[in-house]
Amino acid sequence: MIRVDQSWKRRLKPIAGRFGITSTTGLWRDLALRAYRRKFRTHDALREWAETEGVNWISKHWGHEFVEDEFDKVHLTSQLYELTEMLRSRIGQLDGALVLDAGASDGLFLTRVGATRGVGVNFLQACAQNINGDGFAACSADLEALPFADKTFDYVICCETLEHVCNPIHTLNELARVCKKRIYLTIPWLERTRINRRPEGWPEVESHIFEFSEADFSKVLSHARVRLVYQDRVQVFPEPRNPLTQGWLKKFMYPSFFPKLQYYELEPR
Repeated sequence: MIRVDQSWKRRLKPIAGRFGITSTTGLWRDLALRAYRRKFRTHDALREWAETEGVNWISKHWGHEFVEDEFDKVHLTSQLYELTEMLRSRIGQLDGALVLDAGASDGLFLTRVGATRGVGVNFLQACAQNINGDGFAACSADLEALPFADKTFDYVICCETLEHVCNPIHTLNELARVCKKRIYLTIPWLERTRINRRPEGWPEVESHIFEFSEADFSKVLSHARVRLVYQDRVQVFPEPRNPLTQGWLKKFMYPSFFPKLQYYELEPR
């Protein structure tokens, strides 16, 4: 695994400060917002969802934190729309199947895939309250020790969660243990694996621990009791075609706001 050297950011700060730039956010935010505004103007289905159903989900989706920043909102809206569209197209009709949303912050994923019988799990009480409020059973638990019997659920969804756990292989084994048919999993996409420092306040405050490249995650999967049956990517950010602009965003935006997600479908073995 590779630790990413972020010392260039410290060296850049004094130079940027001379031009009134106090954060690297200022180096990419306007470019990224313009790209997202174009996407929302030209993507009718995304815009319609964002202005109707999505309004009820976006600001409160994280459970423990209210989303107010403009860029955070458009990025999260695009991510949730694209991700749930992928899930809907891949899962198809559930026909009363029992679904676990492992790491759920609310009932969005269960609602969007059409689950009539669903359970959401999160260790944060604010998220459990959200799940209950959205009409699904909520369980406050650690994903590394799920309080369910073997093969309890027909399907398991685990989206943007595995990067938060201390032991991803053990967590994958737990998901496989409670699943009968298929696990639908996403993690952030990035070119090189990154291991993040433990932040102040952890674990009360959520944070990423392991962020795997596709090559390294395939090695992780080889150690878990799962079989990979399908792999894809979910494109969240409308990446520009201009290589200079893309290179600039890759340097300053993509380390914090991932432009795409890795998508996996796994079967227990």
